[in-house]
Amino acid sequence: MKKFLLISAFALSGIVFFHSCEDDLFDITKNVVFENEFVVSTSNINFAEVQVVDLASQNDIIAEYGSKIKNFEVQKVRYWLKSHNGSTTQKVNRILIQVSNPDQTDPQTMVQLDNINLSQLVANPQVFDYNKKGADKLGKLISKKPHQFAYLIATSGNETPYDFVLVVEVTAKLTANVLKKN
Repeated sequence: MKKFLLISAFALSGIVFFHSCEDDLFDITKNVVFENEFVVSTSNINFAEVQVVDLASQNDIIAEYGSKIKNFEVQKVRYWLKSHNGSTTQKVNRILIQVSNPDQTDPQTMVQLDNINLSQLVANPQVFDYNKKGADKLGKLISKKPHQFAYLIATSGNETPYDFVLVVEVTAKLTANVLKKN
């Protein structure tokens, strides 16, 4: 009888252990890279724009694993100018990029840059020092349906008109569980 109880207890503990590890055993990790362009064309010294991003429709990995995402962690954020039509001394005093819910509520700063010479950024990618709180907000919004978020960008500078295209590229690590129910 003791032998039966011991075997039963051992089997039960094995089932509990396997069940608790089950989530991790079937995890997959994918690298996700996505870009967004901001067209800045204005004669005002200040510029602001909101861009709602539906990542599930833009990215095959998000579309495939969207309902199974456990974690979406930003690894790197880069920026550069795709084009710039202005003087070589034209600067942006501040670029502020925030991430918010698609309805623009609860914005969190992801990036703030100061004193950027625009002509030096044309086709010259730079790595942002990003704010963890803003990056975490982005990860949470992408991790759950509908996998949408809003970028809020604001700039101010030293001379107008502004005519440039800013590209922001995010590299992240996605963890999904293939057994996770929708």
